[in-house]
Amino acid sequence: MKVTPSRALRVLLGVFICGVAIYSFFPGFAPRPNSVAFYLGKDASVTGVIMRHQAGKKSDKVTLERLTVNGEEVLDKVLLYLPAGAKAELGDKVGVHCNLYKPHPFADFQYDRWLAARQIFALCRSSNSPFVLEREAAQGPRVWLGNLHTTAVEYIDASIPDPHAQLLAGLLLGDNAFTDEWKEQFIRTGTSHVVAASGYNVALVSSLAFAFLVYAGLRRQYAFPFVIAAVAGFVIIAGAEAAVTRAGIMGVIGLSATQLGRKSSAKTALLLTAAIMLALEPRLLRDDPGFQLSVLSTMGLMAFAKPIAQKIDWIPERFGIRESFACTLAATLATLPISIFSFHRVSLVGPLTNLIILPFVPYAMATGTIGVLSQAVLNSLDLRSLPNLLAFPGWLLLEIILDVIQAMANLPFAVLNL
Repeated sequence: MKVTPSRALRVLLGVFICGVAIYSFFPGFAPRPNSVAFYLGKDASVTGVIMRHQAGKKSDKVTLERLTVNGEEVLDKVLLYLPAGAKAELGDKVGVHCNLYKPHPFADFQYDRWLAARQIFALCRSSNSPFVLEREAAQGPRVWLGNLHTTAVEYIDASIPDPHAQLLAGLLLGDNAFTDEWKEQFIRTGTSHVVAASGYNVALVSSLAFAFLVYAGLRRQYAFPFVIAAVAGFVIIAGAEAAVTRAGIMGVIGLSATQLGRKSSAKTALLLTAAIMLALEPRLLRDDPGFQLSVLSTMGLMAFAKPIAQKIDWIPERFGIRESFACTLAATLATLPISIFSFHRVSLVGPLTNLIILPFVPYAMATGTIGVLSQAVLNSLDLRSLPNLLAFPGWLLLEIILDVIQAMANLPFAVLNL
């Protein structure tokens, strides 16, 4: 039997309905009987293994797994807030005393449901660093990738100052460690996709890699494997988190469709991929904007990128400007409903802002990477005190991008509130 997009769509809907039924008959939308959630509101002695460590300027966020609470083994995860610069590392088994409390929605964002889709039902805030019970208690790909991501961020921070370092980390790794003020400016200018580990990043990386390789003289069919490698490299360096991995898979599907000229097959593969994800975790469809953006941005690339590129033939092809703008606009149009629903606003200056900054992005990424690598060499030679002159070109291009975003965000008509 031939698998058509309509049949795949029926499979997608059927799997989702079955998933909802399973979660209804079994405690899926609610914590499991032996979940950490049943210790909420209590002072507890918590031990667990650090499987994610997100450093911040004011505090660090640590995800603990393999939990025991007051000496009893429990399921699910705890999100632990620690003072910035906590000494514990990925893979360490740590202990901490704190009061477990329930996450709550804020600013129209269902934070509790978003965390529940990741099996996190309890938060824990401590004013002290945790005590390490066992160094490197857990190993494996997740720990290795997490350490690689942390090291890359450290080199970026050492090579250039903030907010340029934060922007470069967003471009290269999908990090989003900006202040609330800068996050607001990215939303007002429709450029949040540049610094979000989602389908936006994958679309940007793939389109820029394609444009660069084709401009360098490589035929598209020969450039395709290198573009796939670029997407895989981005996913790995970004830490291979669920959101960016999912975006990478869907991006590869979209690229394969374009390469093979079989849009229907790619749509089928995309729908089946989404069906599998929803079968494993139906809450993604309701509570995970990353899933929604990944699916819709990939569909937008397949449906709109080529027609848009044909309509904007007045934009030069040189340096891949037209293709990059077409891909960005296609992804933006496809994800517009989610953006409106999530942020309740539409950026009126988004297309113009993207058109201005996109030509600088590939060069900022390339020169920024050179600056980070040179910083790694200086660190390895114990020459950290020497100025990193190779980081200056990247800093300059990032400064231009930030200045444009700031100027456009300050326009009174930059955004339409809904």
